[in-house]
Amino acid sequence: MVFHLAGGPALAAATLKARSGGALDPGLADLAMGMLDDLARDDYPASRAEATQRAAAAAELPTQVEDIAAAFGDFADLQCPWSRGHSRAVARVAGDAAAAMGLPEAERRDLALAAHLHDVGQAAVPTGVWSVPRAFRPTERERAQAHAFFTERALASAAPLASVAKIAGAHHERLDGSGYHRGLREAALGRAARLLAAADALCAMLEPRPHRAAMERGAAAAELRSMAKGGALDAGAVEACLSAVGERRSRPAPAESSLTARELDVLRLLARGKTNKEIAQALRISDRTVQHHTIHIYGKLEVDTRAAAALRAAQLGLLEPE
Repeated sequence: MVFHLAGGPALAAATLKARSGGALDPGLADLAMGMLDDLARDDYPASRAEATQRAAAAAELPTQVEDIAAAFGDFADLQCPWSRGHSRAVARVAGDAAAAMGLPEAERRDLALAAHLHDVGQAAVPTGVWSVPRAFRPTERERAQAHAFFTERALASAAPLASVAKIAGAHHERLDGSGYHRGLREAALGRAARLLAAADALCAMLEPRPHRAAMERGAAAAELRSMAKGGALDAGAVEACLSAVGERRSRPAPAESSLTARELDVLRLLARGKTNKEIAQALRISDRTVQHHTIHIYGKLEVDTRAAAALRAAQLGLLEPE
């Protein structure tokens, strides 16, 4: 469509032919080639303006933008098992906290996008850095901390996301200047950035990491409040995020209705990167039973890879911190 608008059917056909079997799937290229006659019909939108107007009228842009942001966040989280579902969890906590604090709609919208996108920069850091089963060494810490810079840089390259980039890039900043990547202090951090920092810290504490188990909710709350008391995090943002987690825990966990309770247990562990043997040990069932459950899960979710199953688990909220 792009090349047809730019240079007509001849350019579109030449581009499809040149890219077939390379950048484009041959079957899809052939299918698109067969649609060129339809594009040339008199009753097809005659101008880019008309095509744009029709598309704009049919689109629900705010919903689409957040859906796209969520997809990018999911992609970043799939880099390693430890981060799967993290961005969605942060977006939920930050969103609930922002609503409770009464942030204006525009500010809440930017926060929602920033929360989904805050870790996209981690894709620029080697996966091995995120998987070391111990505390970071100095060079590893530097590489890991660079992800906040990469996030801000990537988002800032799109003009409509300029304000979102600043919030997302500040998710590891601290009010006392001890954070990264800019070392910003209290005066430079707005409410959205403070909420995102608190939500990210809380969700990370409640999730397992290669070098530690997930923290209990009470211990995480105590740690967060200690950080607020010490001047690193905003006390109001911390309490709003803790309240948001408590409120969500009182509601039933979202689930795919076609999955049994045992299948949900298997899916949660599978999405966290556990092997069949590890899942069997954790649930005290046989390896063969795990295999049977996995086959049924894949069929019900209509996926055929662990990554796709993990993505569905995140979308269903099954990886929310306990």
